[in-house]
Amino acid sequence: HNLVLTAGEVPGLLDRFFDDVDQPSVDGLNTWLISRAAVSLGLKVALSGLGGDEMLAGYPSFKQAPFAAGFGRWLPGQKFMRERVLPTLGPAIGRHLSTPKWPALLGYTDGLAPSYLMMKALFLPYELPALMGAEAAYEGLRLWDLDEQLTAENAQVAGWKPLAAVSYLESTHYMRNQLLRDSDWAGMGHSLEIRTPLVDRDVLRAAAGALQSGAVTNKRAVVRQMLPELEAQILNKPKTGFTLPKNHWLQTQPGLDAWRQVPLLTAGNTYGGRRWAYVVAQRMGLV
Repeated sequence: HNLVLTAGEVPGLLDRFFDDVDQPSVDGLNTWLISRAAVSLGLKVALSGLGGDEMLAGYPSFKQAPFAAGFGRWLPGQKFMRERVLPTLGPAIGRHLSTPKWPALLGYTDGLAPSYLMMKALFLPYELPALMGAEAAYEGLRLWDLDEQLTAENAQVAGWKPLAAVSYLESTHYMRNQLLRDSDWAGMGHSLEIRTPLVDRDVLRAAAGALQSGAVTNKRAVVRQMLPELEAQILNKPKTGFTLPKNHWLQTQPGLDAWRQVPLLTAGNTYGGRRWAYVVAQRMGLV
């Protein structure tokens, strides 16, 4: 089924989308649009593959986070870098690099959990004052107690195989805190029930065992070990999906231009996800 969105429809659709968002999220628009299309076809229930990439090692983070943690083992004094150096120099250095997050490698790679969170973060703690003001940023970071969080997360996955640890982090952070919540409100915004059969205790247990064994290193290998009888045409089917022209909308839609007021977001090395996150926060009255 092909869904065509014209430029004239976008402002109204985005207004309705933001009305349906029940809490701030940088995701959910794709699910919201799919749910709208499904309901237009008369569907009341839809199945989602949510959970597959998180539990079966389908994301780049399964390689990136262990690599960053390996790099961090050679860098002493990361707590000092986090607290003293990066808040002062991180944003300035980041503006001159291919990606503004590169300086974080010096202070957020002292373990697999910090490395994962650094790789997934849209913004680093030292960038927040430029987005929301110093007072609000520092108070939020004080209440969050970042070092305590990082220590607890590192302890949780201590001794785990890297892939199993990243699967745990993806499932308890990205999947639980964002994807499942977004699927709920995005579907209900159109009265569509979205079911997630892969988010299942038995699937999680089997996937965790395969990853912790160290015998598998990618999504297809995990699935092959769990379901050896699965037909090759299913196992080897290319992943399907779609992308939204958010970058184009951010440049052309008047209601999505709040990011232009923030120097951090107008830098040439920033990317659309950061701008979109700021626009969501602005539309929901958070900045």
